[in-house]
Amino acid sequence: MKKIFVIFAAIFITACAKTPEKFYEKGNKLYASGNYYAAIESYTKAIMLKNKFPQAITARGMAYEALGQRKKAADEYEKSIYVDKSYLPAYNNLAAIHIEGGNYKDASYYLEEALKINPNYNYALYSLGLIKFINKDYRLALYYFQKSVDSSPTDIAYYYLALAKEKLGEYEEAVEILAELFRKDPDNHLIAYENGRIRYQMGDYSAIEYLTAALQKAQKPEYYYYRAKVNFTLKDYAPASEDILKAIEMDGWKNSEYLRLAGDIAAAYGNPASARSYYDFAYRIHKNLELYKGDLQTLEPQKEVVKKRGRR
Repeated sequence: MKKIFVIFAAIFITACAKTPEKFYEKGNKLYASGNYYAAIESYTKAIMLKNKFPQAITARGMAYEALGQRKKAADEYEKSIYVDKSYLPAYNNLAAIHIEGGNYKDASYYLEEALKINPNYNYALYSLGLIKFINKDYRLALYYFQKSVDSSPTDIAYYYLALAKEKLGEYEEAVEILAELFRKDPDNHLIAYENGRIRYQMGDYSAIEYLTAALQKAQKPEYYYYRAKVNFTLKDYAPASEDILKAIEMDGWKNSEYLRLAGDIAAAYGNPASARSYYDFAYRIHKNLELYKGDLQTLEPQKEVVKKRGRR
């Protein structure tokens, strides 16, 4: 009798070890370790034991996505929605694939469907805001980002909320949000850069501090460009020249705005030949003849107007 009990217990333990939940948990561990093929195998075993398992189906889709198999991933997310229309992550993941593919119409459809189920679903609110921002509908973007931070205050939603506010001319509120984000994460060069860029547009030349902080963490041509703009505005031409030349070199002489600023700095230095050379390069890229003429006119020497004396 004792022997029979031991055999039964062993069978029971083995069966418990092969529950769909156990395979799902094992799949999650394999996924977290980057072993995506083994994770897919484990998720598949979980789904075979429990076909209405949206968490495992969605997780399998994420593993396919991690392997670059986006079509298979999208199919998995659709299966997940089919077996459980209330499982929100599947909607968001499917929308994210459409956003990455530039298919904003279908992405919006799935996000709006998710919000019908839960109007406060943070991920859908944020993603809809992102779509509106990409499509330059900044007022709706602001609406969704604000709803997103009201629902769950994530830093990424606050970041885009600030950018939407900037696009709508709400500069003070934008830099206030970015300054708070920078205090929380002083190593984030993108937040530092955007803070500096917007402050420059406001005429606040403390912008240079944020742009310098950004450059200490990442060397990007746009960071050098904006710091050059600040220094040029402050008539500090030497560092402005140094920064714009770095921006041009890093960008590979492809950005007409960088070249125009280099021309402006050279002209301010009193070097019209160098300025003309930069303007020529800028014109070849941009092909804006009127802009080019305006640049060249700044190099023309101003003729002194001599008034003729009238006879008495």
